[in-house]
Amino acid sequence: MSGFCKSATLEEIAAYGYVLTVGAEELEDEDAPLEEEMESLTKKLEKQFTESAILEAAIRENLRRLGL
Repeated sequence: MSGFCKSATLEEIAAYGYVLTVGAEELEDEDAPLEEEMESLTKKLEKQFTESAILEAAIRENLRRLGL
């Protein structure tokens, strides 16, 4: 991803006052209240936990079939 990272010399870092986030995109302020945002993120995380458990079971089964 372009702009995601850069290998910089110490001189380049010093030129920016040792700030390592130069050029990083600023996060947009969300308009949703914190409680709503947390509820939404918690639901998303729970879904990801469920998907993770399904994937883990499939991987374990594949390993079992391979005798590992």
